[in-house]
Amino acid sequence: CLDSYFDRPGVEILQSCNGLLLCVTRPKDRNGASKYYVFNPTTKQLALIPPVPRDRSAIWFMSLAFHQTDCVRYKVICVLSVGPDVDS
Repeated sequence: CLDSYFDRPGVEILQSCNGLLLCVTRPKDRNGASKYYVFNPTTKQLALIPPVPRDRSAIWFMSLAFHQTDCVRYKVICVLSVGPDVDS
């Protein structure tokens, strides 16, 4: 059941777009990495988004997008907050 899936601790729906859900699972402790994924509640399939290297940047914003003429393909837009030591 979909309700029981999102009733788990740490699961958060960030956005929905044309029936797909952009979700994040946050770790219980601060040392763990958040896992971002796109979930299709109709098919119960999910696609894990590759992690961002923690030593280089932090995710500031993430969103789902699609083009109206191509409803089969979706994009995940990720805006990063880059630390001052990236160029060193």
